[in-house]
Amino acid sequence: MKKTIILAVSLVYMAFTFTISAQNPFDDATMTSSIEYKRFDVAFDQLIPDEDGDADAWNGFALEYLMGKPISTAIPLYYETGIRGQFNWFSDVYSGSIDYTQSFGAVSVPFNVLYKIAIPGSSLYLIPYAGIYGRYNLYGKLKMEYNHESETISFFDKDDMGGRDETWGRFQVGYQIGANLQLPSSLVLGFQYQCDFNEIYGDSKLTHLMFSVGVCF
Repeated sequence: MKKTIILAVSLVYMAFTFTISAQNPFDDATMTSSIEYKRFDVAFDQLIPDEDGDADAWNGFALEYLMGKPISTAIPLYYETGIRGQFNWFSDVYSGSIDYTQSFGAVSVPFNVLYKIAIPGSSLYLIPYAGIYGRYNLYGKLKMEYNHESETISFFDKDDMGGRDETWGRFQVGYQIGANLQLPSSLVLGFQYQCDFNEIYGDSKLTHLMFSVGVCF
C-alpha cells in the first residue's frame, strides 16, 4: 500500500511538472560540470527509531532546499548543501483502551558529494551521492488519551522520561547515501538512506528512508 501511494504521488507530480515549461539547468546544451543548481524536494520519510529495526516505523514527510556547485570542471563532480526539515509520527492503541501518538520533528544541514552519470541512449542521468549531516531535534512527544483524559510526555524532558538514560538528545550527526534520477526536464526522483553516528538515547540510533520528488531551478 505504501509503495502504491508513493508511486501514485510521483506519477501525478511528474505529469504536473511536464505540463510547465521549466528551464532545466542540466539539459544537453548546458550539461557541463561548471553549472550550479538549486533544488527543492518533497519526500515521503520513514523513521526507524531503533537501528536494529526492532521498533515500529514512523511515517512522515520531509522538505529540502539544496544548492549545488561543481567541484571540478573536468568531470561531473558536485557538492551540495542546504536545509532539511523532517516530521514523523506513529499512532496505535495500547491494551485496547489507550490511544497514543508519538511525534518527532527535526531540522538538519546535509552536505553531499555527487557524481553525475549519463545513461547511454537516453536523456537520463543517474546521480549517486554520499555525505554527512548535522541534525537538531526540535520536538519529540508522546500523547496518550484514555477515559476522556489526555497526557503529553516530552522525550527531551528528564522528569517525563524517568531519568537521563532514557531522555533523548537534541543534536545528532550522521551519514547519508542515495541516488537521484534526473529526467529530461527539471524533475528529479530520489532515494536516500540516513543513519545517525551517535545514539539519541541509550543504545538507540535513528535511521531514515526517504523517497523524494524534486525540481531543479
